[in-house]
Amino acid sequence: CIEKHQVCRARPRLYHPTRLVELLGGNSLRLVHRSHSVRLDEPYVTLSHRWGLDETSRTTLSNLEQRLLSFPAEELSPTMRDAITVVRGLGYHFLWIDALCIIQDSDEDWLHEASEMSFVYNNAVLTLAAANS
Repeated sequence: CIEKHQVCRARPRLYHPTRLVELLGGNSLRLVHRSHSVRLDEPYVTLSHRWGLDETSRTTLSNLEQRLLSFPAEELSPTMRDAITVVRGLGYHFLWIDALCIIQDSDEDWLHEASEMSFVYNNAVLTLAAANS
Protein backbone atom coordinates (compact mmCIF):
# COMPACT_ATOMS: atom_id res chain seq x y z
CA CYS A 1 0.00 0.00 0.00
CA ILE A 2 2.72 2.47 0.96
CA GLU A 3 4.90 1.62 -2.03
CA LYS A 4 2.31 1.20 -4.78
CA HIS A 5 -0.95 2.85 -3.73
CA GLN A 6 -0.90 6.47 -4.84
CA VAL A 7 -3.34 7.71 -2.17
CA CYS A 8 -1.40 6.12 0.72
CA ARG A 9 1.96 7.25 -0.58
CA ALA A 10 0.79 10.83 -1.01
CA ARG A 11 -0.91 11.08 2.40
CA PRO A 12 1.24 13.19 4.71
CA ARG A 13 1.86 11.86 8.20
CA LEU A 14 1.53 15.04 10.18
CA TYR A 15 0.13 13.55 13.38
CA HIS A 16 2.09 11.62 15.98
CA PRO A 17 0.88 10.49 19.39
CA THR A 18 2.06 12.27 22.51
CA ARG A 19 4.30 9.31 23.41
CA LEU A 20 5.67 6.37 21.48
CA VAL A 21 7.82 3.42 22.44
CA GLU A 22 11.11 3.59 20.56
CA LEU A 23 12.69 0.22 19.84
CA LEU A 24 16.38 0.63 20.60
CA GLY A 25 19.11 -1.97 20.13
CA GLY A 26 18.83 -5.38 21.77
CA ASN A 27 15.88 -5.55 24.13
CA SER A 28 16.09 -1.91 25.16
CA LEU A 29 13.15 0.43 24.78
CA ARG A 30 12.33 3.97 25.76
CA LEU A 31 9.34 6.22 25.71
CA VAL A 32 9.76 9.29 23.54
CA HIS A 33 7.60 12.39 23.82
CA ARG A 34 6.66 14.18 20.60
CA SER A 35 7.83 17.53 21.95
CA HIS A 36 11.30 16.14 22.75
CA SER A 37 12.17 14.09 19.68
CA VAL A 38 13.07 14.97 16.14
CA ARG A 39 12.74 11.37 14.90
CA LEU A 40 8.97 11.23 15.23
CA ASP A 41 8.50 11.89 11.55
CA GLU A 42 8.94 8.13 11.08
CA PRO A 43 5.88 5.89 10.80
CA TYR A 44 4.66 4.02 13.86
CA VAL A 45 2.67 0.85 14.53
CA THR A 46 -0.13 0.50 17.08
CA LEU A 47 -1.14 -2.49 19.16
CA SER A 48 -4.77 -3.17 19.99
CA HIS A 49 -5.05 -5.88 22.63
CA ARG A 50 -6.63 -7.15 25.82
CA TRP A 51 -4.47 -6.27 28.76
CA GLY A 52 -5.06 -9.24 31.00
CA LEU A 53 -4.09 -8.97 34.66
CA ASP A 54 -0.48 -7.80 34.23
CA GLU A 55 -0.03 -4.43 35.89
CA THR A 56 3.78 -4.29 35.73
CA SER A 57 3.70 -3.38 32.03
CA ARG A 58 1.79 -0.14 32.62
CA THR A 59 3.38 3.30 32.62
CA THR A 60 2.62 5.22 35.79
CA LEU A 61 3.76 8.47 37.33
CA SER A 62 6.28 6.51 39.40
CA ASN A 63 8.03 4.84 36.44
CA LEU A 64 7.55 7.50 33.73
CA GLU A 65 10.94 9.19 34.15
CA GLN A 66 12.79 5.88 33.96
CA ARG A 67 10.83 4.84 30.88
CA LEU A 68 11.78 8.09 29.16
CA LEU A 69 15.42 7.03 29.59
CA SER A 70 15.32 3.28 28.95
CA PHE A 71 13.59 0.10 30.06
CA PRO A 72 13.94 -3.58 29.15
CA ALA A 73 11.39 -5.43 27.04
CA GLU A 74 11.58 -8.27 29.55
CA GLU A 75 9.41 -6.33 32.00
CA LEU A 76 6.52 -6.27 29.52
CA SER A 77 3.73 -8.76 28.93
CA PRO A 78 4.24 -11.56 26.38
CA THR A 79 1.72 -9.88 24.04
CA MET A 80 3.72 -6.64 24.09
CA ARG A 81 7.00 -8.49 23.56
CA ASP A 82 5.47 -10.33 20.59
CA ALA A 83 4.33 -7.00 19.11
CA ILE A 84 7.85 -5.62 19.52
CA THR A 85 9.26 -8.64 17.67
CA VAL A 86 6.80 -8.13 14.79
CA VAL A 87 7.45 -4.38 14.59
CA ARG A 88 11.22 -4.94 14.52
CA GLY A 89 10.79 -7.66 11.90
CA LEU A 90 8.85 -5.24 9.70
CA GLY A 91 11.64 -2.68 10.02
CA TYR A 92 9.81 -0.06 12.08
CA HIS A 93 11.23 1.67 15.15
CA PHE A 94 8.18 3.10 16.91
CA LEU A 95 5.21 1.42 18.56
CA TRP A 96 2.17 2.81 20.36
CA ILE A 97 0.67 0.69 23.13
CA ASP A 98 -1.94 2.38 25.30
CA ALA A 99 -0.74 0.78 28.55
CA LEU A 100 2.76 2.16 27.91
CA CYS A 101 2.08 5.45 26.15
CA ILE A 102 -0.70 6.72 28.41
CA ILE A 103 0.14 7.43 32.05
CA GLN A 104 -2.24 4.99 33.68
CA ASP A 105 -2.60 6.69 37.07
CA SER A 106 -3.05 10.23 35.73
CA ASP A 107 -6.66 11.25 35.12
CA GLU A 108 -5.45 14.32 33.25
CA ASP A 109 -3.26 12.32 30.89
CA TRP A 110 -5.99 9.71 30.36
CA LEU A 111 -8.57 12.33 29.45
CA HIS A 112 -6.24 14.02 26.99
CA GLU A 113 -4.99 10.81 25.40
CA ALA A 114 -8.49 9.28 25.16
CA SER A 115 -9.57 12.29 23.12
CA GLU A 116 -6.67 11.61 20.70
CA MET A 117 -7.20 7.87 20.30
CA SER A 118 -8.94 8.03 16.91
CA PHE A 119 -6.00 10.07 15.55
CA VAL A 120 -3.51 7.60 17.03
CA TYR A 121 -5.02 4.61 15.23
CA ASN A 122 -5.92 6.48 12.04
CA ASN A 123 -2.35 7.71 11.50
CA ALA A 124 -0.55 4.47 12.28
CA VAL A 125 1.09 2.72 9.38
CA LEU A 126 -0.29 -0.57 10.73
CA THR A 127 -2.34 -1.80 13.70
CA LEU A 128 -1.56 -5.17 15.22
CA ALA A 129 -4.47 -6.85 16.99
CA ALA A 130 -4.24 -9.53 19.65
CA ALA A 131 -7.63 -11.04 20.50
CA ASN A 132 -6.53 -12.58 23.78
CA SER A 133 -4.01 -11.74 26.47
